[in-house]
Amino acid sequence: MPDKNILEEASYHQIKDCLKDVLSEAWSNMNMIQKLSQKFYFNKEETTKSTLKQQLSDFWDQNITASTNSKRVKQRAKKLLSTLTQVVDSRPVSILIKKNLSEQENLHFKAGFRLQAAKEVNQEQEEEVAAQEEAVEQEEVVVQKDSDSAPRPSKRRKRLDLKKVKKLDLEGKVETIANFNDKQMLDLSNARTIPSRCKDIIDSILIDSGLQLHPRLTISEYDVLTKISECTNKSSLDTTVNEIDLFSSQVELSFIKLAVMKLCLLYHGELLEGEHNEDWYRVNVYGDVFDLLFNSKHGYKTKRSECHSQTIKALKANGLVDVDKKDIRLDFIFTNSTGIQDVFFCEDKPTIKVSNKDKNKADYLRESALRHWSSLLPYEECTQHLCALSCHFNKLNLRIMGTKLVNGIMIHACLKEIAIPLSDNNGAGIAEYLTAVISLVRMVTWNFEAIQLMIQTVQQDNMTFLAKPATSKICYREDSPASEGSNITNTDSSSSSVELDWEEDEKKLRIMENIESNLTELAKKANEQYVSSSWENIVFGKQPE
Repeated sequence: MPDKNILEEASYHQIKDCLKDVLSEAWSNMNMIQKLSQKFYFNKEETTKSTLKQQLSDFWDQNITASTNSKRVKQRAKKLLSTLTQVVDSRPVSILIKKNLSEQENLHFKAGFRLQAAKEVNQEQEEEVAAQEEAVEQEEVVVQKDSDSAPRPSKRRKRLDLKKVKKLDLEGKVETIANFNDKQMLDLSNARTIPSRCKDIIDSILIDSGLQLHPRLTISEYDVLTKISECTNKSSLDTTVNEIDLFSSQVELSFIKLAVMKLCLLYHGELLEGEHNEDWYRVNVYGDVFDLLFNSKHGYKTKRSECHSQTIKALKANGLVDVDKKDIRLDFIFTNSTGIQDVFFCEDKPTIKVSNKDKNKADYLRESALRHWSSLLPYEECTQHLCALSCHFNKLNLRIMGTKLVNGIMIHACLKEIAIPLSDNNGAGIAEYLTAVISLVRMVTWNFEAIQLMIQTVQQDNMTFLAKPATSKICYREDSPASEGSNITNTDSSSSSVELDWEEDEKKLRIMENIESNLTELAKKANEQYVSSSWENIVFGKQPE
């Protein structure tokens, strides 16, 4: 282990000898602390901060009163003394202290490992003799088997300790379940892939990751849909929605009215019970009971039939996908013109069965959407707030899918499976379907708003702190991890690299905290207008006005 003194045990003269090399033009409390971090080991964060305050206070006092110092140097020392406590108690100093302590732990571990290896050398000879004797004994008890019986592996996969897994955080649970299935992803949309005894763990993963389609209804929508759920014929359905103003400022109410009226017409002619092709469903069903609500959203636009994924084209432009890769055709795209590309897409099929080919294509596109959004955001951790969504129509059946990226592992899940009822006697089914579509659109647009908010948060931070322009990510290759170039051990160049380290670490923590705060506020404002799904609130009527 390198010969470094502990800061708390060092004398003032040792510390002064370290600091006197710093020119007065480069004086700052942070520079001084960085210098001490390179020269000394720290003991504990609390005692280190106390020592820093005492020693640097003495150092600045001495320079304030030194007769050999110029007036300008004395004024600088006085100013730095006035801000010393604030700097030492700041987060950048905590980051430096923790890195110093972490370096010591790594060195202690390596030293302990070498010591343990040396001890084991003396045991190897004894163990070798014992192993040879044991091998001889095992050979004597081996049972000779028939030559035509081939050996079969009997090793079984280790059983999951559910009690331990339940105590893990979201990242730990996802990684454990993914490793248990020997995959780098977690597909919860396939049948019979996870043991049923893991249900509680999977449920907690879905809740914590946000892979759930929660009902998002205002009180007026909730009241209308509740009445619709009680209807049992076309007449009662028509009467219920007849009171809705078609030109309501709340487009969801207009959508409910038009969708129910269109379904009543289809029920009247018994048109939904026949066999139809894909185009028939698009023109006569999907357009009015699905596309219409997406079309009503300001700032967005929809594309129908024979359109191609803009996300894949954007990834090609950024070098994240091979330019020779074929464009992917989709049946429905919900997009915008701000560079975020496809916010949502849908596929249609006139058959009941969902093909594996279509599923794999949708999974890939949702993963690609997360990759594209990640390239627009400052840090990979930002994608944990986003959920890539898509859906699939098979005749009248709607399957809503979602994908999240958690600690480098993709999670695919089916958020909702719902069907448009075949007859008018199922008002509850109609209400449930419309609730799912309205909630889906709001979840999709919230994704977009979250991306915009995170980008704006970074832009505001850059303006406040006058950030220097960063090198574009597009110039780097994916086959070279950034961490490979960060292990600088040359002490002559460590000062500038350490300064960059704490500035970047502080910036990341600051931005991520602001993002968390802003997204929490965004979600709070959105949820305030929706009916709570709490049993108590529904039963006792404590809902938003």
